[in-house]
Amino acid sequence: MPGPRPIRLFQRLLIADRGETAARIARTCDALGITPVFAVSEADRGAPYVRGRATVCVGPADPWRSYRDAKAVLQAAKQTRCQALHPGCGVLARSPAFAALCVTHGVTFVGPPAHVIARAMSRAPDHRAMAQAGPRALASGAPRDALAPSLRRVHVQILADRYGEVIHLGERDCTMRRGGEKLIEESPAPTLSETQRRRLWMAAVNAARTSGLVGAGTVELVVGRSGSFRVDGIAPHLQVEHGVTEMLTGLDLVREQILVAAGHGLRLAQGDLSLQGHAIACSVHAEDPSEEINGSHAAIERWQAPDTSDGNLRVDTHVERGYRLPSQYDSLLCKLIARGLTREVARDRMLVGLEELVCRGVPTTVPLHAAVLASGQWLRDDYDTTTIPSWPPPIGALRHGTRTAATYRRTA
Repeated sequence: MPGPRPIRLFQRLLIADRGETAARIARTCDALGITPVFAVSEADRGAPYVRGRATVCVGPADPWRSYRDAKAVLQAAKQTRCQALHPGCGVLARSPAFAALCVTHGVTFVGPPAHVIARAMSRAPDHRAMAQAGPRALASGAPRDALAPSLRRVHVQILADRYGEVIHLGERDCTMRRGGEKLIEESPAPTLSETQRRRLWMAAVNAARTSGLVGAGTVELVVGRSGSFRVDGIAPHLQVEHGVTEMLTGLDLVREQILVAAGHGLRLAQGDLSLQGHAIACSVHAEDPSEEINGSHAAIERWQAPDTSDGNLRVDTHVERGYRLPSQYDSLLCKLIARGLTREVARDRMLVGLEELVCRGVPTTVPLHAAVLASGQWLRDDYDTTTIPSWPPPIGALRHGTRTAATYRRTA
């Protein structure tokens, strides 16, 4: 009998994003035997994550004249003989015009078709999906105070192929933000009952199928304490917190995106999905959390990531000692993702990771993450979209109590 058919993929893929996201996509390309080509601005030409890599400059430091310049990015893909382009998590991933432009010029866009992106970005109410979700679901156009008080943001991760198969990979609670920055994400969402959780999953799958989503996307919902919810939109692209889902499922979402873009069907059915334990992610920025959001762009004098050898902590980063964060972009230093059999174990492992992370030369948001996770308010889920648990803390209480990393390590 003939053996299994080989997986046909692309030889070269342009990564049209920067920083940690670009480095993360490149890891999957390496694993698949695809040559990643990094689109870089003049400010990122010497960045550590592109050292020794194939790069192509797409413009000056100004993101609107480089990373967000659709024509310059497409030209870079053609110039470097890339058969496919991954738009990352940024503006181009949400641009139907850019997706259409790629197809017109023979470059495979790793994402949904242009008309699907256009529909998703219009945030049109999806009444069919809501009707199939059951009586607890509210229509997308319902008054926003219908869910008040205590709103939570919950995102359901979706995978879909070109042949009509759509599955969910569980949900993430993305409630906690500081300004526009996501601070802490976790999965599963701690405030949902199993009945509520399954109702959200069904609504999300229906919404994704109705929209025609292809590849990886996220159905975004707003949830009230009573369990009532509203589908608030669809993000038709990879989101920055996707690593939380990867830690629970063992799947590589970028790999699945690329396989679908290359014409392959989904490799697993909904019944094959196994969600084990709990995962928490912290997005660490070069900012002083006691002040207004204003990223530091000084040089990193010392950098040491925490120990990840046991497989229960993941560090996604693009920085190293001596690197200076360009002032034109956000101040993200890394994402820490911890997992455990329970929420408390995952939390304890995250606190160990935060304490072990060494960054000198720039301030970080580590004190904020640690204070929140160590608080009783967080453990009781006593927060919503308007609050950050235990922040700001009392004067002199920026560290997470008297327990040390060694103490948390023993209990984890």
